[in-house]
Amino acid sequence: MPEQTQSQPQPNSKKNIPFPLIVLLVCVAVVVAAYAYQKYSFMSEPTTVKTPSEEPAQGNEDSGTCKNLCGNGVCEEIVCMTIGCPCAETPTTCPQDCK
Repeated sequence: MPEQTQSQPQPNSKKNIPFPLIVLLVCVAVVVAAYAYQKYSFMSEPTTVKTPSEEPAQGNEDSGTCKNLCGNGVCEEIVCMTIGCPCAETPTTCPQDCK
């Protein structure tokens, strides 16, 4: 019967990084990238500020490009830039929400 020899690990100069650590680092990188994209992506897009005469009077009327939420008690200063998102509010355009 042939003798079974146990192979001993060969010493090498590379250090083995555990798989869970690699997964954790990739997840952290994805979260950081998503946060940075969300935080800084709106800055590169041109924004338009509507004057009070361009906005509907009161209520949540849909102006076709953004929803006028002036009067809901929340100052919508930072908004998304797609159709159906709230209109950006400032102390000039919506003084009752932005004090």
